[in-house]
Amino acid sequence: MNNKLENVLLPLNKQGDLDQRFKASIKRIMIDMSSEAAHVLSDFYIKTSDLQKSASKAGLELVEAINKESDRLSSREHRHPDDEYGWMGKALRKSTVEILKKVGFKEKNASKIIKAAEFK
Repeated sequence: MNNKLENVLLPLNKQGDLDQRFKASIKRIMIDMSSEAAHVLSDFYIKTSDLQKSASKAGLELVEAINKESDRLSSREHRHPDDEYGWMGKALRKSTVEILKKVGFKEKNASKIIKAAEFK
């Protein structure tokens, strides 16, 4: 458990890999934290990762529904009276990442879900 948390706490280098130069610093940080705090953080990381994985299908359905409504708003017959120039559909589609983030997805996972919806 501690090793996994240490890897989560390690900063990333410019290549996006774990920056091993900070390993000794992270070990000292782990020593300075209580074991209870380390346990809670490790548990939090595992549960949020698991929840995002299990909710990804629902997130995909949400994105598909947003895209469908965006297309509907862009069509002339369903256009809102205040939407003279067709901006509402584009604005809704553009806010998809923010909607997924508000639901609880990390930005990286939100982007993956949106890309998956595009290919479906």
